[in-house]
Amino acid sequence: MQQRSAEWYRERAGRITGLRFVQAMASTRSDRYRSLIDLLVEERRSGQCRDNGCFNAAMPWGMDH
Repeated sequence: MQQRSAEWYRERAGRITGLRFVQAMASTRSDRYRSLIDLLVEERRSGQCRDNGCFNAAMPWGMDH
């Protein structure tokens, strides 16, 4: 599956990904954790991943390998 394809985004919708892991490990009483849960529920209902547009210098290498 090609990264950043429509299928790839559909598969990521409603899942805890690497970028979201820190939020998932936060206290269940924190705003950070609650916002993650809200986002995951929204994505599961819609079937669409809300990409935050995060991109850094290491990502092109990761996409190619």
